[in-house]
Amino acid sequence: MNLIIILLIIVCTVAAPLSPGHATQMSSPKSNVNKHIVILCLSPGKGGVKTHCMGLYRLLDQLNLNPLLIMQYDDQVAQAFEKKSAARIIFYKLPKPTKNLLSTSACTGTLLYKTNHFMCFLKNICTTYNVQLIHANYPWDLPPLKILKQQLPIKIIYTLHSDAPAYQKNLSICDSVICLSSITLKKLVAEGNVKNIPFYEGEPVFNEQPYISFIASQEKQEFFKQQFNIDIQNRTVCTIISNFYACKNQAVAIKAFATLINKYKTPACLILAGYGACQQACMKLARKLSLLHKDVYFLGYINDPIRLAYHSDIIVNTSTRDAFPITLLEASMLKKPIIATFDTGANRIIINNKTGLLFHHDNPGELADCIQTYINHPSLRSRLAEECHKHALHNFSYQHNIKKLLHIYLEMHVLSKDHPLFMEKNNEYKKI
Repeated sequence: MNLIIILLIIVCTVAAPLSPGHATQMSSPKSNVNKHIVILCLSPGKGGVKTHCMGLYRLLDQLNLNPLLIMQYDDQVAQAFEKKSAARIIFYKLPKPTKNLLSTSACTGTLLYKTNHFMCFLKNICTTYNVQLIHANYPWDLPPLKILKQQLPIKIIYTLHSDAPAYQKNLSICDSVICLSSITLKKLVAEGNVKNIPFYEGEPVFNEQPYISFIASQEKQEFFKQQFNIDIQNRTVCTIISNFYACKNQAVAIKAFATLINKYKTPACLILAGYGACQQACMKLARKLSLLHKDVYFLGYINDPIRLAYHSDIIVNTSTRDAFPITLLEASMLKKPIIATFDTGANRIIINNKTGLLFHHDNPGELADCIQTYINHPSLRSRLAEECHKHALHNFSYQHNIKKLLHIYLEMHVLSKDHPLFMEKNNEYKKI
């Protein structure tokens, strides 16, 4: 019994929050009596979820709600964000994985499930910084939070960034669930498996102003030549900005380009920006179809997606199950024509023939036709891009994000009606 107690003390000591100046430059909170909101973002690399988490941090910081970001110790994206924005980040150093586990997102979840390390780490943060609310974003966040919630009076908001079944486990411990996919939301409500928990339809936190106000310093051809050594000549540039996972389905675009180039002789090229497990397979496919480095280009990870999207002619999303592709929000604010897939979260932004064009994700011929339609009809391209811009600005703007989030906080009693962020009349929020 004594040995067990000693081991628990050791685990919680090892898992104590990393102090400022040790593994983080995070400044001390204004006061330990101030309530804080934690955003969990424990996944390597960069993608839509991490972009959302950093956007949520900026929003809460702008509202003076004392956010704290928890990210992985060796996360280069997090370190760059901390340096650029002076964000208050607490870095969590994962326990060393066993030799049977690979360093993947799934592995991260497994490690958190099987140890008390993260739970003790988080408990120390919650008590030190008087945390009242935790934003969870990955399924592996929830099992440690289930234990923590039995010990501390915290509330949990879980944002469902995927319609994959693995993301829908342990929802019963949450105080609110935000679904980015309207399809998933309808399914969960219809099933009724999780009762007495409010579900909300949401979207990634996104500030459109940097995109609306963006001014290019280069012409398109100069940009691609200087940045990537690609001579685009007078070709139409179609771009996919997405990491390479099976569900992202970039292979269908490569096959579509085989039709465009070899059959129709279309003057176009495909730019693929991102990295991931399926990248090599896609490169192999492009090489097999005689497109690699000639008509299809792989850029890898890029630090500045806004410039790439701006200088592209068409933005394509080929995903089979994106809950809400933030890259399409970015493209809409740049007034770029968009092609996406039917029956996915993209349909909240892209309404076929009204705000963009849609194709069935397993049909490269349909995608080729959509690209050819845009190329052949510049006026259609401009009209749909303009309509998409208006639609996104009306429904998914930064002020819309703020209003929806404050409404959820009000219903959860995280904020009260007399909070300075609300006006007296109808509990309307103050615009920032």
